[in-house]
Amino acid sequence: MRVVIRPVEPHECESAGQVVLEAYRTLGDEGDEFYERELSDVGAFADTFDLETGEFISSEITVNKGPHPEADSDFTLFCEVISEALA
Repeated sequence: MRVVIRPVEPHECESAGQVVLEAYRTLGDEGDEFYERELSDVGAFADTFDLETGEFISSEITVNKGPHPEADSDFTLFCEVISEALA
């Protein structure tokens, strides 16, 4: 079976975001407005993985509706914030 995965085109972001939200809501989790807004921002990042090994290959910003502080910090902001909160 062949699967083709491609980045979301700018005109598809809103529809793709709704698909992600609906999938999330089927898990019974819903109501966190901030988290749902983050989930629906599907056009922001495209991560590429090797499907056979699971190895991470690359990440790119595909549609920048920013600001994206986590990306701007080279994805270290989360660790900094969590470390401070746990201290």
